[in-house]
Amino acid sequence: MVRRKPFYGAAQAEVRRKLTAFRSELDRGLPVPDDRITVAQLLDDWLQNEVRPRRRPATYTSYASHVRNHLIPGLGKVRVARLSPAQVEHLLNKKIEEGLSARTVDYIRAILRRALQRAERRGMVGRNVAKLVESPRQERYRVYVPPPDEMNRIMEALRSDRLWALYFVALTLGLRSGELRGLRWANVDLDLVGSLRVEESMQRVNGSLEFAPLKTDQSRRSLPIPTVTRDALSEHRVRQERERVFAGRRWVGKDLVFTTTIGTPLDASTVVHRFQRSLADHGFSPMRLHDLRHACASYLVSRGVELRMVMEILGHSQIGLTANLYSHILPGASIEALANMDSLFGGAVTGQLT
Repeated sequence: MVRRKPFYGAAQAEVRRKLTAFRSELDRGLPVPDDRITVAQLLDDWLQNEVRPRRRPATYTSYASHVRNHLIPGLGKVRVARLSPAQVEHLLNKKIEEGLSARTVDYIRAILRRALQRAERRGMVGRNVAKLVESPRQERYRVYVPPPDEMNRIMEALRSDRLWALYFVALTLGLRSGELRGLRWANVDLDLVGSLRVEESMQRVNGSLEFAPLKTDQSRRSLPIPTVTRDALSEHRVRQERERVFAGRRWVGKDLVFTTTIGTPLDASTVVHRFQRSLADHGFSPMRLHDLRHACASYLVSRGVELRMVMEILGHSQIGLTANLYSHILPGASIEALANMDSLFGGAVTGQLT
């Protein structure tokens, strides 16, 4: 029995292009995409053959979890070629009704969109229906950055916490949680000027903490260490050496800067809970550990440091991300820029116009 394979496109030229590509694959003996494939099969193939070899292990684990828990139960049996925007929209609305946050639901949509992009490139679908569905409305998280004098009081109060140096490095250098927990002493130079190289991250993969590649190429960076941060790290190294001696044979050495009391890697949730508990114990308002990174950038921008330099310090991949996050901290710059209008159009107010 001969089966017909339909091709879809917004214009005849696009249909011809897909038909030509399909014939080329046939001529080269490549496998032909099956338009009977289901969403579940598509997602599984995408995870195993595109995501797993090319993305960080933690990213694969996260994608796979959302596919298994949300996309496959909701859309898995639908044929990819027959998947409609209405079906995707229904799934997303259902997830909102189940109590998932708008951010999580948008993440689910993004995963489906990326998998369908691959299907679209292969001529399996004529359009990416996930692109045609609007993202759920998200309330942007408002980051509270305490004034520098209040942050000084917070840091002074938390000095007794054994992870105080981790908090201080997050504040003064803006490292991410995984970067902090994956930092090795071999990449920290406390002599003379002092420098710190960010080269890998610590992530939980399949239940265990492992070193993983950084988030982006720009995340790999070398930073000079401020004097106060160098002092904090030197003090921390002395504390860690005392813990190592006390632990004796129980110590598991991985050259990590920040560890448990026996030298093993720190879990992200452990660090966050400890930080928040320390804040509460001293009567301070709740704060995320990641807010220390935001505070670092905010203080730098407010002190006149150029956004491109802040971008490099934070390891952002695009300056637009830095600008969107921190440009609002520059009211003084806006005032100075708009003050130029005085010299340009002051005559209109002083009556020099005819």
